[in-house]
Amino acid sequence: MRLNLRLVLTFVIVTCLTAAAAMLLANRIIHYQFNNLVIESGSRYTRRLAPILARYYERHNGWQGFSKTMAFFVDNLQNNDNSNIGSGTLLESILRDDRFILLDAGGNVVYDSREDENKPFLSKAIINKGTPVLDKNQKQVGTLIAMSSLGALSTTQRAFLAQINLWMLTASFLIILALALASFFVARSISAPIQSLVQAAHKVAAGDYSQTLPVDNNDELGDMAKSFNKMVSQLEEQRELRRRSMADVAHELRTPLSVLQVDLESLEDGLTQPTPESLHALQAEVKHLNRLVEDLRMLSLVEAHELKLDKSPLNLADLLREVAGRMEESARAGKVALRVEVTEQNLPVNGDEQRLAQVLINLISNALQHTPPEGVIRLGACRAEPWVKVWVSDSGEGIPAEDLPFIFERFYRSDKARSRTKGGSGLGLAIAKSLLEAHDGRIQAQNDPVQGAVFTFMLPLYK
Repeated sequence: MRLNLRLVLTFVIVTCLTAAAAMLLANRIIHYQFNNLVIESGSRYTRRLAPILARYYERHNGWQGFSKTMAFFVDNLQNNDNSNIGSGTLLESILRDDRFILLDAGGNVVYDSREDENKPFLSKAIINKGTPVLDKNQKQVGTLIAMSSLGALSTTQRAFLAQINLWMLTASFLIILALALASFFVARSISAPIQSLVQAAHKVAAGDYSQTLPVDNNDELGDMAKSFNKMVSQLEEQRELRRRSMADVAHELRTPLSVLQVDLESLEDGLTQPTPESLHALQAEVKHLNRLVEDLRMLSLVEAHELKLDKSPLNLADLLREVAGRMEESARAGKVALRVEVTEQNLPVNGDEQRLAQVLINLISNALQHTPPEGVIRLGACRAEPWVKVWVSDSGEGIPAEDLPFIFERFYRSDKARSRTKGGSGLGLAIAKSLLEAHDGRIQAQNDPVQGAVFTFMLPLYK
């Protein structure tokens, strides 16, 4: 059963059960209150009629002739002639709407206004519920019983209740119909985005990453559509990244392998002699391959959260000076000045000293590649609660604006024409970013307002 149909059926069933329960409750309350009203009305009539009947009893010294008198009254009532009858309005109301029975002091029936109908069972309990007829000496000379005071309903009253029940049923049906229509549109508004999501998910599973969902709501369904669109976008980016990474890995491996193959074939064919220079060139290509494979292995371990970090408290200021000392010779070889700008002597962080040193070496090496002779590289750090801020800036050509969003992607080179010898494998910045994230840190790149590029990373301050 589809979701849309299940929602509609659920709404309709809940509505029907609610309407039935409400109707049953309202019906019971109406019947209960109406019966109480009828009983109270019948009792009120008998209390008002009892003194009139008592005067008749006193005037005639008994109930003789009462039945004939009432028969005469009823005939006149049927002929709509009440001019010669006292208290006609009260009696007319009772006789038209109710059945009343008059008993004498011995409990015998003196008069029954509906004697042509079934004779009611008058138990002692029922008689005790009647209204006593008292003479002037307060002696009970009879009992007046109105059937309405016992809870019996007249034909008119039953018709009234039946009409109410009919209107309640009609109202319930109309409510159920209206709510069924409303539930259809509500269910459709809920199921339609879900159906669109299912269809789009099937296409994404088949490899079509162009699928997007319209965001028409500011509720959970809208959040679902936004999340799906973001997921598809990220999947597309990851697929493109994997495709580009595989192509870059193939390119990076093919070049040194081709060089090795050509050189080895030349040695094998005797075209080249195994001189120290040729062997050194072969060894350089092998080292490049080893370095590339090791970088890829480390990057995969970091991204899979499987790289083991030997974290311990360390002073980042001391680490910056140590790394700067290790890179000093490379800086002098490129005729570049390497300056350390640390304003505080104690910058504690909790990290893996070897991996953080690798991050700094990668950033400084990257800066050396982009800094011309007589240029300057600045390595600095300071507190920026709750972080330690570290920066590496150079006086080179800077980073093209269109390359800034991709600078930390693997195998990315802003200068596409740069050789591997000068430009490296393109994994250094990606490894630096992954290692910093493994230390709960973050890194960003931007251009210096004057000249060159600035790489800034933050590490949590250790307290």
